[in-house]
Amino acid sequence: MERHQQSTIELGRCRFRTVLFTLVKSKNLFFYFLDLSYPPLCSDVPCNDTVACPDETTCCKNVKGGWNCCPLPQAVCCEDFLHCCPHGKKCNLAAMTCDDPSGSIPWLEKKPSRPIGGQNKEKGKAAAANVSCDSSHFCPASSTCCKDVNAEWSCLELEVFRT
Repeated sequence: MERHQQSTIELGRCRFRTVLFTLVKSKNLFFYFLDLSYPPLCSDVPCNDTVACPDETTCCKNVKGGWNCCPLPQAVCCEDFLHCCPHGKKCNLAAMTCDDPSGSIPWLEKKPSRPIGGQNKEKGKAAAANVSCDSSHFCPASSTCCKDVNAEWSCLELEVFRT
């Protein structure tokens, strides 16, 4: 029987959207670790002057006339104001699918947009569950604060990275 040396090997780092991951191999298993020492970079898709969606997403109008985010770039916003489809597909409201000549796939649910520059504590009410960016800005509890390319506060939704 051959005996293998137990070791952990760092295979490299990869960037997925705005987060850096470290790929590690240990005992023939692969693990991804979120690199918390690497500050998140926010890259926004502005919907209008006040709200934005994360990079690699699409702004779509919602039922109330505001904005939501489809978790795909250049997505098709469905007429029900709740769902979206990948670029090049058509929303089939009756079947609740995204269709093209090659077939159908399930449609996607849109996510809430976020304020550009985080929320100002004076304008919004900072609940105890919110994440404080500094003394004057906060983000919702489901997000983290990060600086955008203009060094302004922005909110990075954590749900984007859940599988």
